[in-house]
Amino acid sequence: MIEEIKDKFSALKGLDLLDLITYIENYDLDYRDTLNLNNNVTFGVEIEYERMIKALTDRFIIKNFKDWHSVVDESLKMGGEINSPIMRDEPHRWQELKKVCRYLKRRKVVTRCNAGGHIHIGAQILGSNHNNWRKFIKTYAIYEDILFRFLYGDKITARRGMRVYAPPVADRILFKIKDINAAKDLFELKPNLPITSRSQALNLTNIRYDLLEGVARYKNTIEFRCPNATVEEVIWQNNINALTKLLIATTSPNFDEEFLDYKIENGEASSVYDYYTYNEVLLKKVLEFVDLIFDNNKDKIYFLRQYIKKFQEIGTLDIAFKAKKFIK
Repeated sequence: MIEEIKDKFSALKGLDLLDLITYIENYDLDYRDTLNLNNNVTFGVEIEYERMIKALTDRFIIKNFKDWHSVVDESLKMGGEINSPIMRDEPHRWQELKKVCRYLKRRKVVTRCNAGGHIHIGAQILGSNHNNWRKFIKTYAIYEDILFRFLYGDKITARRGMRVYAPPVADRILFKIKDINAAKDLFELKPNLPITSRSQALNLTNIRYDLLEGVARYKNTIEFRCPNATVEEVIWQNNINALTKLLIATTSPNFDEEFLDYKIENGEASSVYDYYTYNEVLLKKVLEFVDLIFDNNKDKIYFLRQYIKKFQEIGTLDIAFKAKKFIK
């Protein structure tokens, strides 16, 4: 089925669209050996958890890993945070992530209340070309509502602390869009990127704009502060895949910025004033997004399966509400 679809997903109509949705809803996600990322792509994760004494995690990490770390997070109740090293798309790193997640699952930790999940991606992907940064920031602002529901992961709503520790930023970006468009280089663009706090859904405060070419550098990252944490390794991998490929896609000279401008000018970007869209399934918009970002059907199916979640929708709660299972 995946290989048979030659058209853009967003162009499918009628029975063809119904067949696609039926296929997605019956497709359970599996852990992959590789995401086919090149060696210049780097990433790292911060996995928060609750309802387990941090000292137990300390012992597990020290015993099993040389470069993973167990750290304190004061926003959590009886819990902690596990930080990965800088990783690349290598089988042994995916096995390490799986081992960490399996440990947390065995310990039955909680990720529905206060725990968040942070993904750091090396800023060298966008490099020093300000056109890449402008296209990325516009794409993020337009599709932030799509990304949020996807990044709810194995839940269908956000944790209670999301509005404090990872609030949406699309409106901030749109407020500065004229200045963003007017910037002639990266150093004109930088002061007009309205991401000035670490505690937002998109954190750009770690970036060294003078060190964006060449090899990855420690703490020179774009941070996506996901609305929820998870102990499912498949979700972590799928999140990393989507976010890295979002960045990679916007570096293409063929990436259609005129389309982005059209969406913004016609009021089709995300906004917290329409926060219900961050929880609802926006089918037309998500099909448009996967066609824009991914170059293969398998990545599209993986994104859509995690996003659609059997069309479960629910209003805002104090804790993240678990989705029906969609992982093998």
